Order: sequence, then structure tokens, then C-alpha cells
Amino acid sequence: MNRFLLLLLLACASVHAYGAKLNVSRPQGISLEISTSPDYVRVQVPTELLERRAYAEVSKAVRQFKHPVVRSMLLQGFSFGRGDTTHEIAIQIAVHVQHILGKSDCTVRIRMLLPLMSLANPRAVIAGSKANCDVGGDIAMLTDLSAKLSQSISDGIRNTNTSLPAVEMFKEPALAPLGSMVLANGDICLDSAGRDNLCLRLVWPTGVLDSALNAIASLAPAGHQPVDAAALAPLLTKLEEIAPYKDSVRYPGFRYPAKRSGHDYDDGDMSIFGGLLCSVGVEVACELVRRAQRESTGQFWRSPDNIGNWSYENQFSGDQFTGVINYLLRKGDTAALSRYLEFLSLQRHYLPDPVLRFGIASKSCLQDREFTCVLQGEEWFWLNFLANRHGLTQLVPADERDPAKKYGHSWDLLPYRAAFAEANYELHLVGVQIWTLQKAGITSPAIRQAAAIMASRQPLNPFYLLLHLGKDQRVANVVSQKCTTNLSNNEDEWAWERNESKQAWKNSMRWDCIFVIRALQ
Repeated sequence: MNRFLLLLLLACASVHAYGAKLNVSRPQGISLEISTSPDYVRVQVPTELLERRAYAEVSKAVRQFKHPVVRSMLLQGFSFGRGDTTHEIAIQIAVHVQHILGKSDCTVRIRMLLPLMSLANPRAVIAGSKANCDVGGDIAMLTDLSAKLSQSISDGIRNTNTSLPAVEMFKEPALAPLGSMVLANGDICLDSAGRDNLCLRLVWPTGVLDSALNAIASLAPAGHQPVDAAALAPLLTKLEEIAPYKDSVRYPGFRYPAKRSGHDYDDGDMSIFGGLLCSVGVEVACELVRRAQRESTGQFWRSPDNIGNWSYENQFSGDQFTGVINYLLRKGDTAALSRYLEFLSLQRHYLPDPVLRFGIASKSCLQDREFTCVLQGEEWFWLNFLANRHGLTQLVPADERDPAKKYGHSWDLLPYRAAFAEANYELHLVGVQIWTLQKAGITSPAIRQAAAIMASRQPLNPFYLLLHLGKDQRVANVVSQKCTTNLSNNEDEWAWERNESKQAWKNSMRWDCIFVIRALQ
């Protein structure tokens, strides 16, 4: 049976593929295990998302009583019941209520049902609730407190359709055939932080997955003709004149690309965008990424002025890492790579913490409360690729030199990620990986199919068209339509990482347009 795992980018996760050998996954991710005989997926949903809904309904119900003060509310338990056509989720919450007449400690149990469903419209039905309260003081006069609380909660949530984590991509016309699934079974499982997740097993008919991916890829726009790069030159020149720069505080006299909103500048994501711009020859962007590394430690940060910034919950992330890789591919900075590998070799951490020790992994930063700096298969692929190119293999930890074996890493997973990632920044990150592979001279049928799937899903995104068609006039036509030189007070979007429906190009930071146009030269 041919199996592999994907970290699916739905409402709350970043894309990451991993294999059976993986011991660490990104928390809050929704993972899929896919088999081709028969086709099925195992979906992992953080129970926290369901618990929050129940918690909110209990809070609302308690507020219906006169003069209550909820002193505390604790999620005590979560259980899962299997059925042939419907699964039951039971959530137990402890509520301590202080009333003008006394105090009460209640235990509330809420039942949620997951019926057979389509991923185009996944719903959970909250079927009812029950509360048991121990009362004290004059509040004992309210002998029916438990019944009233139960009824209040039930009235508020009984038979209410409750959305599960967004699976908006299955509403896209290109992905509609994948939306019909049957829930087969499920269980409680743990994520990398040791937290409860709800694992569901959903089934397709055999062969549907690969056939659907081929069909989606076939819908991608066809090429038009070789690009007329000269015709784009005036637009490029004007964009480069008006694109926003931030005056560096750390490096007086140095100005680098950044987002701008009014008089405020945002450089929190400039390692990824700077790396992409560097890859098409924007030298100031290369310098941006070079200066984002603290030479004394080797650590890369989000931008030059963010070096030493501990106000970010996540000092770095996997997307910023891709920008660093693009810089290293473009500039061949052996010294920077050497410093970085030495830094990473010292960042071996127990996950989620030294006490639980659910797993061990390297991190690319010192602070990441959402585990965004954990290095996995893709990161180690690129670090090994560059280390081999620069003769620095000895600086890669011995147990990280074969990411295919350790993590199940394979670029053959890209078409699935291109199909399942939500059409916003998550899908853009898949595109960045394809771009990076192309710049490194790496190609395969799977990589090309992934690019076609992205162009099929968002056919008016010039970056996705560029990945699929290369230097084609169709790409130039689309980017010319979206990239204007009109003055704007907000230049705060890298438009290609947004769903086309958001029309983010209207607030383009200009550098996104410069990136695509330079790539067409």
C-alpha cells in the first residue's frame, strides 16, 4: 500500500509534507494520510477548534442568568464515539459560577455529531447538552439550576450547524470532484505538542485522487507566445521608482524594500520577499537578506531591523527560510551558509518542551511559540543541497543528511499540496518551493504538474502562471493589468499570496510586481 502524509493548509496550518518517519509535525495542522488502494485520507483536526465553540456556547448560556459571574471555566475532557454513519464527540467543561445568592460548581457535557458529509460543506451538529451543578448558599433555592443551565445551553446550540475548519478549496470549481467524501471512522490522536486532535478517516473510490489531479492540471491556461520583455521596461522602471523603502535603524544609511501603510513600514516578512527579489537580480534585496543574519551567531531574522527582536512570538518561520535559501542560491554566500549551519547545529530542542519530550528537532530561531521554526524534510533538503554545493557537508548533523529516509521527503508530493492548500498564502508557499526548485535547476513531472494545478486553481495569478508557463506573454498581460503606477496610501500587500477574490493587487507593495516583471526579462 503506497502511503504518505501531508500537512494540509486549511484554516490554521502552514503547508508541510512529511512521511511515515516523521516524529514532529506543526501544531494546529490538519494532516492527511493518503492511500491509493483504496483512496482514503486521514484528517487530523485540532480538538481545540471544537472546544472553543463549546466553550463559547456555555459562556453565552451562563450569561442568561441574572447577576452571574463566571469565575473560572476549565475544559476537562474530550471523548470520541464511533458509529457506522455518525460519530459523536463529547466535550466536558467545568464551570464555577458566583451569583449574588451564592456559588455553584457545574459540569457541562456537550454532544456534537459528525454525520456523513462532503468536504465542500463539512458540518458538525451540536445535538444537546447536560449540566450537573453542586450549589451552595442561598443559590440552593434555585434547585433547578442544573436543568435551567442545560436547557439554556441546549436552546442556544441544539441542532445548530457548526462549521468545522474551513475547507474552502473544495468549493473551487477545479476541485469540486474531490469534495465528496464519506466519513469512515475516527479516533483521538496527538499533535507534536501532545495536544488532542480528532482523527477522521475519509474515503474516495479507488483511483479518484490521481485522476482528479490530472483533470485539474489539464485546466491550466495554455501559453500564448514568448514574452515581449522590452514592452514591460517602462512599467518596471516606474515601479522601481515608486516602490517603498524603509530607512534602516540598525544600519544607518541603508534603505531596503518593505511594505508601507501611510507613514508606517512593515518589514516582518522581508526575508522571504527579499529572497525572492534577490533571485531575480534585485541587489538591494540580496543585501537585505545578507544583513538579516547576525554574523556573531549565524541566525537569520525576519529583516535587518528585526535582528534581536523578541517581541515576535515567532522570530522566524519556514516561509522566511525559503527566502534565505533563494538568497544563498543566487549569491553563493559560503560564509553566510557556514555560519547558518553552525548556528542550526546548536539548536536541537525537545518538543514541545524539555519535560514532555514528545520529539526532538532543530529550530531556525530561538523563540517560536507556534513551532514555526522547526526544521523538517524540505528545509533539510535545501540545507543538504547547498552544503554539498559549497563543500560544507560536515556541518550538517549526521542524522539530517537523508531527509527522504528520515522525513519521507519527496517532491512527488507537490501536486497533492498544490491541490489541497488553501488558495491564499499557503498555496503561495507551495509556489515558492516550485520557484526555488526551478532556480536550482531541479525539475520533474510532479513539479510541473504542481505548477499546472496552481495555475488552474488561480488562473489570473501572474506568479502561478509564471511557474506554469515561464516567460510567456500571457503572464506579461496579466501582470500589466494588475500592476499600475497609481499613487496609493497603502502599499502593504504581496498580492500573489492572496486569493484572487481579495483583489490584493489594489494595495500592492510594488515589489511583488517588480519580482514577476524581472522574472520575465
